[in-house]
Amino acid sequence: MLVDLKIHQFHNENDILKRFFRIYSDHPDFALRLRHRIAGLLLAANTPAYLNGFLTYILEHVNKHLEELGLPTFCKDDPAYWQIVKTIAAHEIAQLRSAFRGRLDLSIKNNTDIYGLAAQVMMYDMKAKKEHWGRLAFLRHCAVTWETLPTSKINEQGKKVKVKRPSFWAYVDSELKNIRIASAANNADEETRKENQASFFKAILNADLKTYTTSSGEYARVYRPGDLLTRNQRLGEDIAAAFDVDDTGAPPKAMEEVAEPGEDE
Repeated sequence: MLVDLKIHQFHNENDILKRFFRIYSDHPDFALRLRHRIAGLLLAANTPAYLNGFLTYILEHVNKHLEELGLPTFCKDDPAYWQIVKTIAAHEIAQLRSAFRGRLDLSIKNNTDIYGLAAQVMMYDMKAKKEHWGRLAFLRHCAVTWETLPTSKINEQGKKVKVKRPSFWAYVDSELKNIRIASAANNADEETRKENQASFFKAILNADLKTYTTSSGEYARVYRPGDLLTRNQRLGEDIAAAFDVDDTGAPPKAMEEVAEPGEDE
């Protein structure tokens, strides 16, 4: 019985791999075009979440632009084919998020100013807009504070237990949610919420400018008008603007308690 199940599993994995490589061989430009489109959303200054719902919105976009991205229209109706598309999209998102986080960490280590950081994270001919500076200052602040989250605590029984930190991007999403909730205090209308959020990002940018010595040249600080943005960057901003997030209820839990090995949970 177990042998039969294992053989069946191998057959399924082999079929998935065949389909995976078929997409790359039949549509070699798809992954590259998708990567550029994902980067447009990931690097948009108005992205409301970097983890929760990100894949869903990317797949919705892919579904509407199959031929433009280099895929046949029938693939959305083929469950097996579409599963491979989802796998490729998830892989590209993970790779780009990892690269983004790496550049944030490197900027902290090298004491790079915000203008230099903006120039470093922009990829595929995307341009840094002035709105990016406050967002990047916020993300760098999150990178610093995430490292300070405790990994252990004393529980009610007086025992030291580990606590599981959220992933970095889950932590960023929770902090963005806190900002949106705070900006909506006192039944603030939409315009007031935007003003409150703009004030927050302006304040955190000012703090960043004091922390990291400005050394970038004038070119790195130039604001590029929207008409110079690449199509992928403009589309990324459009997707982000339509990105619906759930701000009801309490913010996500910051940590989850985990029992030490050998201890009772």
